Amino acid sequence: MRPKKRKEVGTENQANIKMIAEISELPSASERSAALRWYEQQSEVTRLKIHEEQSKILRSKSTGGPVTPELSYGSLLCSIKIARRNEESLSMKRAVSIAEANEIASQRADGFKKEKRLRGAEKATKIRVQYFGLICVLKEEKGFSWSEVASYLYRYHGFDVTKPYLQQQYNKLKKEAADAELPK
Repeated sequence: MRPKKRKEVGTENQANIKMIAEISELPSASERSAALRWYEQQSEVTRLKIHEEQSKILRSKSTGGPVTPELSYGSLLCSIKIARRNEESLSMKRAVSIAEANEIASQRADGFKKEKRLRGAEKATKIRVQYFGLICVLKEEKGFSWSEVASYLYRYHGFDVTKPYLQQQYNKLKKEAADAELPK
């Protein structure tokens, strides 16, 4: 049986799609989807800068009337396209001015500093509270290796943990559970 195609919400009208494509300067749906996937992976700081750019685009394209959903969405996509092009320009070795290179480096540094990284104790707590039951099922019932468990947690839950740390925490929690069951 073939899977049903997803119906895009709010894009039943071809005029709306055409307007979004014109505003965003991204003619195909696949380009717009790729832009949104890229946006999803960015830090909060980068996202805020994208929304600042979106506000500028909205002000420049607005006629003074109410902002339509197509205009808002198209301007967001356009600002994502601009930010993505700026970010990728250094990796593509495109010629950029010193000022542009400094701005891109500054944005990267801000995003890097503000990203919240889980410390060891926070990871241990997250494993204990949120993932221990899942880890037990994957290891004991499904026969996953430690590498597969770590990959599973990263892919489906966005939880990045090393195999040795995961194994260490699992053994520690198993020992605590066994000790709690023994009569004293």
